[in-house]
Amino acid sequence: MHTKHAAKKSGKLKKLRRGLILLLLLIAIIVLVIYTLNSVGPVIVSVSEARIRALTTSAVNSAIFEVMTEPAKYSELITIEKDNEGNITLIEANAVVINNLARAMAKQTETYMEAIGEQVIKIPVGTLSGSPLLSGKGPKVTVKVVPVGSVKCHFVSEFEEAGINQSRHKIYLDIITNVSIILPTSQTTVKTNTPVLVCESIIVGKVPDTYFNVGSIGGSNLDLLP
Repeated sequence: MHTKHAAKKSGKLKKLRRGLILLLLLIAIIVLVIYTLNSVGPVIVSVSEARIRALTTSAVNSAIFEVMTEPAKYSELITIEKDNEGNITLIEANAVVINNLARAMAKQTETYMEAIGEQVIKIPVGTLSGSPLLSGKGPKVTVKVVPVGSVKCHFVSEFEEAGINQSRHKIYLDIITNVSIILPTSQTTVKTNTPVLVCESIIVGKVPDTYFNVGSIGGSNLDLLP
């Protein structure tokens, strides 16, 4: 009887020991996951953001090169009317031309961005450690990045003094991209803003101060009236 009792007690101790080991192993795994999310996660996000930002900028530049094959003429975008004394009475933007150009740029940029597709980024273990001494060293960890983006384009009007009774009028196309990056550890958004000088002209005559305060132009009504 004594031997059976001792055997049962020994079996319970073994099960208890096994359970304790499993519990400690589970705690170790949880701690490791938390450490990975807090320490390794930001490094992965930083490296992925840099890669996607570079690819997005390249896509935008490719779209600009394709759409803006020839510089737009200022007279095609803007109409200026003056009174008999040479004062500016009307500065009107051509809504059709401006909207068409903005749509073409947005569409072409989206086409190039869609071509980016899923990215495979290889990050050295030393870089993931966060230590400057180990950066770029060790075997590489492969991370897959799935970018999902959107594009917005709008025109910006800018006036600046260019001399006595003269003003320089610049028209920019502002290309704004927002790319969501889906990572194994998190999700983040990379935003880029690329201004493109579409055209400029020197306006001779007094320009009302109201025009100098005009910023973006867009939508269906693009008249820059004071």
